[in-house]
Amino acid sequence: MKTEVTTRHFDISESLKKRTEERLNKLHRFFDRILDARVVVSFEKNRYDAEATLIANGTPITSHAVGDTDKVALEQVLDKLEVQIRRHKDRLTRQKRRGVPPDRKGGEPVDEDHTEAEVGGFDEMDLDGLVSEDAGDWSVSMSVAEAAAQLRVSSRETLGFTNPETARPALVFKRRDGNVGVVDINRPRS
Repeated sequence: MKTEVTTRHFDISESLKKRTEERLNKLHRFFDRILDARVVVSFEKNRYDAEATLIANGTPITSHAVGDTDKVALEQVLDKLEVQIRRHKDRLTRQKRRGVPPDRKGGEPVDEDHTEAEVGGFDEMDLDGLVSEDAGDWSVSMSVAEAAAQLRVSSRETLGFTNPETARPALVFKRRDGNVGVVDINRPRS
């Protein structure tokens, strides 16, 4: 990450400049896709005016603060920037969890009465390349939620199990949109 601290109409101490650069670099622990960070501090009308700008994943994030001293203005602007970068990351994470593409703003409303599999619909393309000789131990009885949780933490693409609610084998699989799909398998009648 490239950091830059500049001043207008006064000179900042080296220790404060170094402290500001360190705090800007620490923002990486909140969001690792920060490309550029710039802070400009100016002294006008007996007050210090600080403005910080980040470029995070192509999105500019800006904060502004005014203080009686340069240190106060810098601390306030960096605190505001930290809050904004956390909010930005949370927003991206929520969109990813909902399956909203990053280039699309907002999502479509979801009917709370239906399960995720019913709302998302079934697309045969989601099953392409997921046929596995060893999908799991079909004799293991677990709920769909437990199977989905196990699938998310494993490196597998599919997991077979017996659904105790239906007493039938079922299969959970990772969908291309990041969600998990469920297929109940009906045994042929003999």
